[in-house]
Amino acid sequence: IVRIFILMALAFWLFSFWGLHLPFGEKLTRATFQILLTLALAHIFWRVANSYINRKLQKTTPFEATDKDEEKVDEWGAAATQTRSHTLLPILRKFIGVVLVTMVLMIGLSSIGVNIAPLLAGAGVVGLAVGFGARKLVSDILSGFFFLMDDAFRIGEYLKSGNISGMVEKISLRNVFLRHHRGML
Repeated sequence: IVRIFILMALAFWLFSFWGLHLPFGEKLTRATFQILLTLALAHIFWRVANSYINRKLQKTTPFEATDKDEEKVDEWGAAATQTRSHTLLPILRKFIGVVLVTMVLMIGLSSIGVNIAPLLAGAGVVGLAVGFGARKLVSDILSGFFFLMDDAFRIGEYLKSGNISGMVEKISLRNVFLRHHRGML
């Protein structure tokens, strides 16, 4: 379907060079080129941001243990600790992806003639309602963000919190996943 629209837009564009002006064709050509330009710019931005995040993650990834180092493993495990960038950079990647998809959709809808002002106003009202209704969620996310920025502990460290203890396996904005040395998560 996308190829058909592109071919139609190119045909109408060529017709305009020959002096044949069709109002629908001009709108289709203009909208198709705007959408393609938006997609190309978003794709370039995504590739640059994603490669930057991947490079930063590779720089901070600890090296694999060799066979000699495996002999030093005790019953608690010997997972290498990771920096907070291993938690924050994937969250940043997801945020950039969501923002890009939203912007491309809004620009695409605007290009084909849809008035996006009511969509933006509705999204603002819904966001405000969800924000008031989910105060605990917003509070957890904000406190989780600042908790991650403080860098209290890292992936691969052993923690004890109350009667729960284990190796930090994953950290998100709302949860810390601990793997007990007996295998329970």
